[in-house]
Amino acid sequence: MLVMTTKGYKTLAKVCITFSLIFILIAVYLGYRSYSFQQIAISTKGQIVELVERTDSEGGTLFAPVFTFTDNQGQVQKVYSSVSSYPPIGNVGDTIDILYDPKNPKNADIDTFFSNWGGAIILGGLGLVQFLMFIVVLVIQKKNSSDEGRDL
Repeated sequence: MLVMTTKGYKTLAKVCITFSLIFILIAVYLGYRSYSFQQIAISTKGQIVELVERTDSEGGTLFAPVFTFTDNQGQVQKVYSSVSSYPPIGNVGDTIDILYDPKNPKNADIDTFFSNWGGAIILGGLGLVQFLMFIVVLVIQKKNSSDEGRDL
């Protein structure tokens, strides 16, 4: 049986707090990147022309839409979405909202809340929950350590 000392708990908690802060920093970066993209992006309508099947980490099937849209130069752009889902976001032929960079129309994606903010919210939420959980562990361990000292 593995018995962890107070020092071991503190070290583990500090390491986990560090990782949670890294998650939070990555989430802030992703959020900033999404915000910056939305400031320059042009909104338009696109059409789903294909659904590409992808396999998730558990072997399930996800669908990533391939869509086309006409950019501000009149050129038709074809883009493979970076977001996969089950069920798919739509069917082939459906019209969808698109955001794209006018200087680089291939930098485009479907304009949904999850496409825009999903990565930042998931990483930030996980980081924040983990951060708070291990702060509580440190506080409890500190309290228990000071209580043990009084018993002597």
